[in-house]
Amino acid sequence: MPTMTVPEPDPTPEPTASRPPEPLPARTAATVAIVVALLTVAALVALLWWVSHTGLTGADLTNARLSAIRIGLSIAVGGGGVFALFLAWRRQRSTEADHLQQERALEHQRQVAIDSRDDALERRMTELYTKSAELLGSDKAPVRLAGIYALERLGQSNPDQRQSVINVFCAYLRTPGDLDEQESQVRSTIQRVLTSHLRTRTACGTNTFWPGIELDLTGTTLLDFDFSSCAVQQATFNQADFGARHPSPGPDSRAGCPSRKPGSATWSPSTTRT
Repeated sequence: MPTMTVPEPDPTPEPTASRPPEPLPARTAATVAIVVALLTVAALVALLWWVSHTGLTGADLTNARLSAIRIGLSIAVGGGGVFALFLAWRRQRSTEADHLQQERALEHQRQVAIDSRDDALERRMTELYTKSAELLGSDKAPVRLAGIYALERLGQSNPDQRQSVINVFCAYLRTPGDLDEQESQVRSTIQRVLTSHLRTRTACGTNTFWPGIELDLTGTTLLDFDFSSCAVQQATFNQADFGARHPSPGPDSRAGCPSRKPGSATWSPSTTRT
């Protein structure tokens, strides 16, 4: 009996956010302020010394000294402004880095939640598949019938599991056994479930068709098997026994399949016994 394996998640490394700048220590800020003050005083002293040695007197000397003081204060203000711009740039960079880190953390949390949900869904489907297959292997016919319908519901609601469900049904039909009344009922039920999901047209108009299915009914004993209006990707009926009440299809009927194009059901009349 085929088994289902839950694929392991792809271990993709988590993207790392850019590291935000460290806070500026108070000692560093105080040092920069002292340096700017010393440079201002030095520039002011140098300007005043230069003015005093220019040979100016009276009002001209006074104006020159005032200009030197204004230049020194401008240097102080400019140095402080540059330092203030540097601090503002660091704050902006830190804010942007924190915001980016929070966004990536939220994205990682969302991805973890999605992965957890997908893993839980995969585990749930695996449990349903396993329990349904166990029911089909019971020695009691009513329990086996319950397993058939449970697998059918699983395949109808989960398209990715349909081929696995079909494989289980085909494997059961290929299993030899005594065709008593209860076993015949179980096998007939499997056949009806198979054909109901392989027919492109249904009488009630419901969408129960499962496309792209492959059948392997090699060596099976089929009871009143009606494959008309069914479409499959591939089907093998080698050495299949259709029972005394089911006539062998002719070479042109292809068991009711409307086409012989690639992707339609295949039939081997020469290897089918009736």
